[in-house]
Amino acid sequence: MDERRNDQRRRTIRAGKIVYGSYRYVLDCMVREISPTGARLRVEGAEEVPGEFMLYDMSDAVMQPVTVIWRKGKDVGVTFHGEAVSVHDSQDPRLARFRFM
Repeated sequence: MDERRNDQRRRTIRAGKIVYGSYRYVLDCMVREISPTGARLRVEGAEEVPGEFMLYDMSDAVMQPVTVIWRKGKDVGVTFHGEAVSVHDSQDPRLARFRFM
C-alpha cells in the first residue's frame, strides 16, 4: 500500500458496521487503523462494499460518512467527510436501532 496520508493512523481493533442504502443495509467490519481523517477497515466481501457509506463505530456510538479510497483483499481504506453523529444524540429515527447494537 502506498502511504499517501498526512495523518498517522494508529492501530486499533474496534467493531464497526458499514451502513448504506438509506440505512437499510449493514455489513460487519473491524476498524484496524484510524486517524482523524480516515481508517482501514477489514471486511469479508470487501468487493461488495459501496464507494460511499456511513461507518458506525460501535466503540464511540457514532456514524461517520466515508468514501472508499482503496481496496486490497479484505481491507478497505476510507476517508472521512462530513461530521460524525452520535446515535444517542441524533433525532434521526433511522439511527434509533443502532443505539442498541
